[in-house]
Amino acid sequence: MGNNHMDSRALKALIMTAVVCLSTVAAAGVVSADNSLKVTVSDVTVSDDEPTTGDTITITPTVRHSSSSDGAFEITQVTLSGDGGNLAKVSDLGTIAGGESIDVPLRTSFDSAGDKELTVTVRGVQTDSDGITRSIDSVEYPVYVSVSAPSSSSPPEPRLQIDAQSAVAGTNTPVTVTVSNGEEDPLTDLSLDLEATNQNLDTETRLKPVLGTENITQFEFDIRPERTGTIDLKASLETSDAAVNTSKSIDVDALRTDVRVDATVIEENDSKFLQYRLINLGNAAVNDVTTVGTDDVGPAPAAAFGTVDAAHSQTVTVPTTLDADTTLSLHTEYQVGGESYDSSQSVHVSSSSMSIAPATAQPNQSAQQFSLTPGSITSLSGSVAALLVLGSLGGLGVIAFRRFRDGE
Repeated sequence: MGNNHMDSRALKALIMTAVVCLSTVAAAGVVSADNSLKVTVSDVTVSDDEPTTGDTITITPTVRHSSSSDGAFEITQVTLSGDGGNLAKVSDLGTIAGGESIDVPLRTSFDSAGDKELTVTVRGVQTDSDGITRSIDSVEYPVYVSVSAPSSSSPPEPRLQIDAQSAVAGTNTPVTVTVSNGEEDPLTDLSLDLEATNQNLDTETRLKPVLGTENITQFEFDIRPERTGTIDLKASLETSDAAVNTSKSIDVDALRTDVRVDATVIEENDSKFLQYRLINLGNAAVNDVTTVGTDDVGPAPAAAFGTVDAAHSQTVTVPTTLDADTTLSLHTEYQVGGESYDSSQSVHVSSSSMSIAPATAQPNQSAQQFSLTPGSITSLSGSVAALLVLGSLGGLGVIAFRRFRDGE
C-alpha cells in the first residue's frame, strides 16, 4: 500500500514537470527546427490605443527576420484575434530575408467598450539558402486596447486617420486617409487635401458628395518624397458644416537596390524545366525585370518578371534543355522609380525532383509565384501544358523587349 502511494506521488510530480516544460516551450512564441533562424514580432504600433466604439483603428506589427544566415521566411498569414473571434487577417505577404523586416497594417473596430486583450499571430515557413523548408513557424504578440463609449454630451466631429508605411526617397509610396463619420447626420460636400509641411508634394484634392452616418470612407494617395529623413504629412477635411485635420510623420529611407536570381533545373519523366527565382532584397518595388543567362555552350532561356515588391520574390518556370550542375552568367535589367538599373551575377544551377504547385497570378504581374511549402506541393504532370505556355510567352516577351531596346 505504501509503495503504491509513493508511486502515485512520483507519477504526479513527473506529469507536473512535463506540463511546466510544455508551457515553457509554448510561451517562447517561435517553433523552429533551426535555432539560427529567428523570426519575431519586434514591435506593434496602434494608431489609437484609446478609441471609442465604432472607430476604425490600425494595428501594425513589425515582423523581423533577425537571422544572420542566408535563409528566408515566407509569411503565409498574419491575423489579429480577440474580443471573441478573428478581427483582421492578411495572407501571402511574400518572403523576407535575414536582417529584413516588414510592417503589416491590420484594421479593425469595436462594437463594445472595455479593455481589449488582443493577439497578433504571424505564421510562415522557414527555408534555408537552398530553398529547402526547415520549419513551419508561428509567432504571437499581445496587444492591449482600451475602448470607451462615445460621449453623448456633444455630437462627435469627423475623425481622420493617416495610414502610411515608411517611404523611400524618389519612389512612390501609397498613403491612405480614412474619414469616419460618427455623427447622427450624413456628411456632405467632403473635400480632402493631403500635404507635407516640410517637403513639396504633388497631390490632388479628393472629393466625395456624401458620407452616411456611422460610416467610413478611404481616400488613396501616392506620394513621392524628395529627400531622406522624415516627411510630415497633414490631412485636412472640409465639409458643409465642419473642418478637421490630422498629422503624421513617417520615415523616408535612402533607396537601396539589391536583386538576386537563382536557378534550378526540374526534371520529371522526359520533361525538363528551368526555374528562375527572383528575390528583391531592396527597399523599393522593381518593375519590368528581365533576366538573360548564358553558359559555356550558349544562351539559356530568358525570363520576364512583372512588378516585385520590396522583400518579395517571384518565380518563373520555362522549358529548357540545360543540364543541372552547371554555372550560368545572369544579366538582370529592371526599373525602380522610373530609373533603369542592371546587375550581373554567376549562379550554380542546382537540380530538383520536387514538383511545382499550381501557379497563382498576382495582380498586375506577368510572372507567377509558386508555393513550395510541404502542404501545397503537387504533381508537376498536371501543370506541364500551362508551364509550356508560360515559358513560351515569357521568352517571346524578353526577345521583343530586347529588340525594341536595341532598335531592331
